[in-house]
Amino acid sequence: MDVKINRLDPNVPDPVESRRRAAGRFVRFAYAIIVFGVLGFFVIYFGAPFVYLSGPGTVSSSRHVVSLPYTLEVTKMNMEPGATIKAGEEIAEVVSPDQDRIVATYMQALADIAGRTAELRIKARVAQDVLEASRSYQLVTQEAVERLGAMTTATVTFRMEVLREYASARKAVVSAEAEVAESTIQLASLDEFIKQLRGRLDEAERHFGQGRVFAPIAGIISTGLADVGQSLGGHADCRNPRSDRHLRGLVHSQ
Repeated sequence: MDVKINRLDPNVPDPVESRRRAAGRFVRFAYAIIVFGVLGFFVIYFGAPFVYLSGPGTVSSSRHVVSLPYTLEVTKMNMEPGATIKAGEEIAEVVSPDQDRIVATYMQALADIAGRTAELRIKARVAQDVLEASRSYQLVTQEAVERLGAMTTATVTFRMEVLREYASARKAVVSAEAEVAESTIQLASLDEFIKQLRGRLDEAERHFGQGRVFAPIAGIISTGLADVGQSLGGHADCRNPRSDRHLRGLVHSQ
């Protein structure tokens, strides 16, 4: 039995057209591979010198020396050479006789000033009490001088004695007033000096940080690392982290 096939029927696929479309997709795919392969070759060929090293050599980075301006003794070391470290991470703990001497000097100065301040406060308190008594005595002698002016029978010796007592009372008042004023000025000056000394002491203790040494940058610890128990001079290197930027350069060069 013969079956008539209508090639214009859209529901019936054309085998020729099907093979042609498949071949076209393959050709386009192969062409795209060739084009992107050529582009990739040029990118790698001209861009590789900017990314990879082309010959043997040594890649180095700047050293960040971390130290303190004191004579130190390392009591604890938390890192090993080659270890990766983050910024702000604790590296070691140290003690310093120089720091102890600085603190002791400030404490001794504060103690001396505190003793001097106590003496001035006592002196000012005594001078204030003497000033009140001297003023009272001055009023009495001044009243005696006023009465002496109205007396006509007083002898010269008696007049001189009364005037001498009045002058002595005035001198005592002036001396007590000057002593109170000077003590007040000196106490204010010593209080200001005590504040400055305490500020310097706090700054020294804060700068030393209780002997805890932290990394200022992220990087890796170099081989020049101090050992526990080792004594280091002023500004001695106890850790040498390298920066992350140079660390990435070292990784890329391998």
